[in-house]
Amino acid sequence: MFYGISLVVLVAKERYHNAGPELEKRDYLANLRHSSVFGCRTFLGRKPSLLVLGDSHNYAAWDYNLLQRGFPNDVISSCTMGGWYLETLFLIFDLMDQKKFYPKKIIYGASPRQFAQMEDKEEALSVHKEYLRNEYSAKDFAKDLFVHIKTKQKPTLLHTSFLNEENGIRDNESGILGLDSANVANYFEKYPTKAQNEWRRVIEKWVFTSDLKQKISKICHFVKTHSLDLVVVHIPESPYLESLYGDSIWNEYNSTLEQFKKCGQVIAERASKWEIDNRFFVNRTMDPNFPYHDISNANPISSDDTANYSYDLDHLNFIGAKVFTRNFLMFNKIGTLSLTN
Repeated sequence: MFYGISLVVLVAKERYHNAGPELEKRDYLANLRHSSVFGCRTFLGRKPSLLVLGDSHNYAAWDYNLLQRGFPNDVISSCTMGGWYLETLFLIFDLMDQKKFYPKKIIYGASPRQFAQMEDKEEALSVHKEYLRNEYSAKDFAKDLFVHIKTKQKPTLLHTSFLNEENGIRDNESGILGLDSANVANYFEKYPTKAQNEWRRVIEKWVFTSDLKQKISKICHFVKTHSLDLVVVHIPESPYLESLYGDSIWNEYNSTLEQFKKCGQVIAERASKWEIDNRFFVNRTMDPNFPYHDISNANPISSDDTANYSYDLDHLNFIGAKVFTRNFLMFNKIGTLSLTN
């Protein structure tokens, strides 16, 4: 046992640097989609000129390798944490001031929940602060290494690789695109997950944070002070979830996003504008053996559980991420927004 642990530590020391600045670019970008903290703890080492910020919707919604092809002259990284609130931005800004590092461009992926006053906000901000306290270390890599040895994954690739993602597309594209969006919505309705029930509870009690205008003014002051090129984009959620919010939430949310126009560009379009429908929220894990026929026939999936195996209402699968990223780049190309390449 001792020699086994020692070997892991030695391998970790040898390969640790592959997890950050020296990890092959395509694999680094692929890993940004598979962890809510990987980018947050490595972006400083990569010194990105384009930084993607936001909640977990963002690490699921972006095809970072495709985004890189759209911005070939930029170094890209991200910090996208689960449970992100608008106030998390101030933690990122404090870190930038501390390290004296400011990216040239920021894409801030927004969602309604980020601007709400939720029960877990203080706890979530405390967790975010702790994540940002230290960069990714050899000790962290050793922990990941244990996990990957146990799951028989290659340790130098951390959570995934560019090749794994492309294989996921190959194995699932026909299954996902072969679904009917209305049938998928019917499945969502017939077989609610615990996460869906929690969404309904949260929406029923929804309250927006009271001082959003003042906080966005502070954010704009920071953006202007450091001459940052800011784009705020609504990250699409499933049309099924969008329909649960109601007009009052959407109106207040859109009004809030409008305030960012004082210091940046804003795209507040919902899922349909991005050519995103309910199919793109099925099989987020890209399981090659996923039973798509059960979705079509409205049969329960036996392995479904609280991990949202069959569907996730607010996190895109990788095929959906490709569609969203492609259309984001098209918006930039045709002038709907303007980010220099």
